Amino acid sequence: MAKLVKGVYELEHRRMVQTSADAEPPARRWWESVNFELVGLQEEEEQRKKNSHDEEKSINLAVYRWNSASPAPPPPQKVVIAVRGTLPRMDDGWHNMHIPLQRLHETPRYKEIMAAVKSAVATHGSHEVCIVGHSLGAALGLLVARSLAVNESVRIESHLFNPVYPYTWVPGPHELIGDEALWSTIRAMRYAATVGLTHLLVDAETRSSVEAEFLRLQDWTPHIYVNKGDPICRGYWEYFHSHERLARQGSLGARVSSMAAPYSTRGLAFRGSKPVHLVPSVVLHLCAGAPMDVWTDLGDYRYFHHNLKNWWTKDLQVQTRHVRIASW
Repeated sequence: MAKLVKGVYELEHRRMVQTSADAEPPARRWWESVNFELVGLQEEEEQRKKNSHDEEKSINLAVYRWNSASPAPPPPQKVVIAVRGTLPRMDDGWHNMHIPLQRLHETPRYKEIMAAVKSAVATHGSHEVCIVGHSLGAALGLLVARSLAVNESVRIESHLFNPVYPYTWVPGPHELIGDEALWSTIRAMRYAATVGLTHLLVDAETRSSVEAEFLRLQDWTPHIYVNKGDPICRGYWEYFHSHERLARQGSLGARVSSMAAPYSTRGLAFRGSKPVHLVPSVVLHLCAGAPMDVWTDLGDYRYFHHNLKNWWTKDLQVQTRHVRIASW
């Protein structure tokens, strides 16, 4: 699945640098290597400069279909919608700015991806459609699939590589010293504070709406691919790991975990925003990479744990398990 997203990156990169067809191996090698064929692209018009009428079309999404001529066994989902992540473009940066504000679902790209997914579902059926994405594209894919599950009771298979978490993970003092007991205490205090602040700052109607949405997601389980060494997506592992640990601390811990799960403490600072990035259940694919030294390794392709290429390297070691928050 990751190679299908790489194909979208390649198509947009070649468009940006205006590469001729003979200058490098064609982008098609990425989807043909996994027996898919390209059937459609989504080109989004963006203004290149502020106050300028010069517009360009960026390729953000591709629609693939299983190659029926392939001798390999077909996958359950034969239509895949792949969404690329961030490239050095102003419009990509603008969309990323909406993630910590929890308003990515209000952006034009979200709406265009939603339209593409709905079109594919209407044509092929939800059981035939899968959405995949990386980084910003994974964050958008999660929101689109989550919204369909909540609002239209449509469940589609989702494979999300290194999705951007609204808050970049930074190790706290308790983690740097490796004190698990202290970490557990701080975790419990943090979620207890989340419950208290939510009841203080969020009106009852909004709380009821958020919890009802969370409940409707209980039978939808996206696949989320996280590298523990990647501070951009590690928040998803932290979220589920923290709730698992808290739920093991007796009935009170499980109760606090259940009450706090649908909410984001930091998100309470932005009135009118909902924690639309949270789900009660996932299939978590965890690559236990060492924490990255941002200052020395960020520019090194081999050690940048956010890189999509990490998910098809030969020596990849991944732990996969189904994780569900207690009482949801």
